[in-house]
Amino acid sequence: MLSSSGTLAFSTTVTTNPTLGGLILTSNRAGVVGLQTAVFLLEAGYNVTIVAKHFPGDQTIEYTSPWAGAQWRPHSTVDEPEQCKWDLETYEHLMSIIKEEGNHESSRDLPKSGTSPHPPTNVWFSQLVPSFRYRDNIPPKTVGLPDHTNVSGASFRTICINSTAYLHYLLARATSLGAHTLRRSLPTTSGLKAALDDLSTTTLPSPISAVVNATGLSALALVPDPNVYPIRGQTVLVRGEARAAVSLERGATASSPESVSYAIPRPGSGTTVLGGTKEAGRWTAEAEKETTAEILERCRALVPELLTGVGREGRMEFEVVDECVGLRPGRKGGPRVEGEWLSVEGGKDVWVVHEYGHAGGGYQNSVGSARKAVKLVGEGAKGRNRSRL
Repeated sequence: MLSSSGTLAFSTTVTTNPTLGGLILTSNRAGVVGLQTAVFLLEAGYNVTIVAKHFPGDQTIEYTSPWAGAQWRPHSTVDEPEQCKWDLETYEHLMSIIKEEGNHESSRDLPKSGTSPHPPTNVWFSQLVPSFRYRDNIPPKTVGLPDHTNVSGASFRTICINSTAYLHYLLARATSLGAHTLRRSLPTTSGLKAALDDLSTTTLPSPISAVVNATGLSALALVPDPNVYPIRGQTVLVRGEARAAVSLERGATASSPESVSYAIPRPGSGTTVLGGTKEAGRWTAEAEKETTAEILERCRALVPELLTGVGREGRMEFEVVDECVGLRPGRKGGPRVEGEWLSVEGGKDVWVVHEYGHAGGGYQNSVGSARKAVKLVGEGAKGRNRSRL
């Protein structure tokens, strides 16, 4: 089974094993990073309660994960070794699931090709994923570029994820392992301490002694962390599943800005996500018609097999199912996955593991990031036990 990225609702609670007492996983949406962490905590013997404002099946701009294109396409570079490690761990984990169960409705092993006006160099995973090869002298017309354009790229085996199905899978996996769920919105604007004090008034399966703060964009006000910011992404969902995942990076020119176009099939859904935009600092929730038109035009050459509708003057067009907007949880300095002690009401110290700021890499970071978070939870338990000696 594979999962999609997204943000958790303000609190996903996780209760603990006997060595830790009570553990709470907090977030604002039950997204891929938090849900994956909950699953691993449960598998490690913790009792988990997921406290969230939004759960799989909800559709709101506050809930990032369902809107994700959701494929394995690393944004990490050789200068970010920890994120590279997370990406590879996620790839291997998802591939192992596919091998065990075959292509699941929520994920599929598919060809992936990426092209760029600039030759790809120093791709850190070139020796680590199947069928990787560099491609030079790609005919410009095959990707919708002018004849004089130099186009090169790479292809490899990737994993595409039906984000909605994957989120439901992760939640079902968590509940089958004994997770409790609590739909609740906490006062994120008053700080993490106030949110935990508020939650302490709720009857939970066990006392809170540790917290996984997987709050996504809410960490901006909740922690507060001024390094957190939105990265607006607009996509178009069209009818039909593309034969492969495709992306095209276009460098800036005198007449147009830098852009990335992509097509990501959603396995089992009969649809494909076309994109997209990466607009740092924008909070606009509504889809913009001009942007939709630009995305559709840019993607025509990438997946011509999906041009099944007939538009004006007999021109073949995409059949648009939906226009989507999501806000990726960006963070200056990259994801924050680390622990700290926090004093709450009554003078009690709670071990907080922060896990947020994955930007557009939530799905492909999720397994590696979650494993680190689980390790940090264990370190907090050891620290608590040592303090009692």
